[in-house]
Amino acid sequence: MLKVVFVDPAASRGAVAALCELDRADGEPLQVALVGSTDEAGTGRFAGYGPALDELHVRADDGLTITADAARAAEARDLGLPVVQVGVDVPDWSAVPPLVAHLLDPEGVEQATFERSLRAHGQIAEPGVDAVATTHHVDSEGRIRRDRFASA
Repeated sequence: MLKVVFVDPAASRGAVAALCELDRADGEPLQVALVGSTDEAGTGRFAGYGPALDELHVRADDGLTITADAARAAEARDLGLPVVQVGVDVPDWSAVPPLVAHLLDPEGVEQATFERSLRAHGQIAEPGVDAVATTHHVDSEGRIRRDRFASA
């Protein structure tokens, strides 16, 4: 089961943020770890994949490496980590979050459950139905109030 994704410090911030929103098959949040030389502007959390695997207490088959660097891809493969190489396997970092989401939930079950939950709480509408948005505010007496209004 995929538990952790290892990414370069040079990864797109948007891609990293999107990965941090994903959940594993067991419902726990996907771990995202930066792996790279700490010489690179001090951004690397781990100097290499071996120390990262050890510290996070995961096996190689519980991880996935995403890198644009061929040498890092080779290092990860040598440790038995699956690798997605940006620029080779996917065109750019924007393709990474949807790929990882599919690896985590190939049948789309989690996405369907999430959408049902959003609909049930009025956060999205059924197709063809005007959305009703709900906002909350605290009134002057400190009580939480719920306001509903239809979309235009």
